[in-house]
Amino acid sequence: MRSRLPGLVLVFIAVIYGQQALQIPVLPADAQEAMNARTLPMVLTGVLLLISLALMLPGRRHVSLATTLTTQARHWWQALGLLGVCVLFAFTIDPLGVLVSSALAILAGLLVLAVRRRVVLVFVPLLVGAFLWLLLSAMLGLYLHPGDVWAGHA
Repeated sequence: MRSRLPGLVLVFIAVIYGQQALQIPVLPADAQEAMNARTLPMVLTGVLLLISLALMLPGRRHVSLATTLTTQARHWWQALGLLGVCVLFAFTIDPLGVLVSSALAILAGLLVLAVRRRVVLVFVPLLVGAFLWLLLSAMLGLYLHPGDVWAGHA
């Protein structure tokens, strides 16, 4: 029972959150729309329920405390590194532009997460940058700032 306690607590939180999400007022004109003010909270409720049910599944093995602590320390350093990547992304988006800074941020994030395969390090940032351009600029018609360095505003 003790190993299922975190999952049960999350189920309780998800049920309360979902009940509160159903209390969000929706305008009559928006009630029949596919997305309204309740959509995201209800999706988050479903995700939280799935996570809590996954926590309650049997079959987790026992791991020593030393292994757990070293793994947690590594994860904390990776999380701090990813936070630093986000800050650098915020500072490079104006001078380098959306596409270049996002590709560099993805590359830096992969390096922080200890990905060392050259194929992944090269193609993932390029493909994500191309997908961003295709989705945002070509399909949705949004303006993507090219960057002060490339536009000559530096």
